[in-house]
Amino acid sequence: MSDNNVVKQRHGFTTFWLVLLVIGIVFGLFGAIGLASAGVSYAFLNIAGIAFQIFAVVNLFAWKKIGFTQYMTSNLFKMWFLIFNSLANPFAIFLLILDAAILWGVLQIKAENGKTCWEQLETSVVPKKD
Repeated sequence: MSDNNVVKQRHGFTTFWLVLLVIGIVFGLFGAIGLASAGVSYAFLNIAGIAFQIFAVVNLFAWKKIGFTQYMTSNLFKMWFLIFNSLANPFAIFLLILDAAILWGVLQIKAENGKTCWEQLETSVVPKKD
């Protein structure tokens, strides 16, 4: 069997973690919408960052490595935003770093096919033609 015909598999915990990320992002979206309705000036940037994270997790579900890069970029943007607007405290920065580390670690869990999710992610953005 060639590599093109191998069925990709995720460990159950990896899928659980990605679903948990989606739920957390949706709750963050509700919070950002609440900030926007309260007239907070930076709420639009928060909503844009959340949309970026949604695309990142969707790409991870679609086996695209660019999803991980997008997620890390959004976390770096959040850190920059928090520091730039003097909203950062060491605990918030620590949580963003921990979030990134946990996601990377969860992608390293091997599935039943003996491969990690990270190994199975596609690096190409454009689908390969068979």
